[in-house]
Amino acid sequence: MWEGDFYTVSVTDTGDGISPNQLPFIFDRFKRFRPEDDMSYGLGLPIVKTIADFHGIKVIAQSTLNEGSTFTLKFPKSGNN
Repeated sequence: MWEGDFYTVSVTDTGDGISPNQLPFIFDRFKRFRPEDDMSYGLGLPIVKTIADFHGIKVIAQSTLNEGSTFTLKFPKSGNN
């Protein structure tokens, strides 16, 4: 959907959500919020953010604990980078 100068795409889940005190840090490299998860290295969202920033895409995360999260990507119109 076009919103001004951006095409916006949102993805929402109904998972565990992210606590308000963790939300500001989800794009930090190597930040692990579930240490018991030996498969997570805290790199997925930071990689997404790095690629998005390179292409001029805004990434916005909103979450409610125990209800889920919404990630919104705002793609600029061509020529706005």
